[in-house]
Amino acid sequence: ESIALNDFTSEIILLELLNVHCHTCKEQVPVFNQLWDSLQTNKILKTKAVLFAITVGNNTKEITAFQKSFKPRYPMLADSSKGVFDSLGNLKKGTPQTYLLKKDPSGKWYIVYYHQGPVSSYEIYLRKIEEFFKSDLEGIEPGYKVPQLFFETLEKKYPDESFANKRVLLYFPSLDMFPLDD
Repeated sequence: ESIALNDFTSEIILLELLNVHCHTCKEQVPVFNQLWDSLQTNKILKTKAVLFAITVGNNTKEITAFQKSFKPRYPMLADSSKGVFDSLGNLKKGTPQTYLLKKDPSGKWYIVYYHQGPVSSYEIYLRKIEEFFKSDLEGIEPGYKVPQLFFETLEKKYPDESFANKRVLLYFPSLDMFPLDD
């Protein structure tokens, strides 16, 4: 059977192109398993981002053996004819290749990030995905929602004050130390 980008309801797709015989691709499975787990445990990202792999030039028997041996927790699709791989135009670079795709409001998909080769940590991809959903996620960096814990702490420290519908200036001191000349 086949699947098309328009079949996905998510706003972000992280797509890994791999070959089941590629040594580096095998080493990437734990990295992508960690990313999969992070996406699945985040209630916002779970609905907005999807991760899957496309196996380049492999048949169903090879993919099944790969899944039994390396236990990827994310979905894998076959590209036995290399049609998807060939359409991306990076034939000489081989695998693994990772693409981050984002859907615009009209439903059109764009490649917004590309990485060729291995990565040692899933966090690079998780940070890239989180960047697209800053206003939906909690954090202390500009653009993120203020953590609810911050307001709960304020309410405990100042029980007689109401912070509802008030502007609050937040200051997060720098963790870096800089020498002063004067």
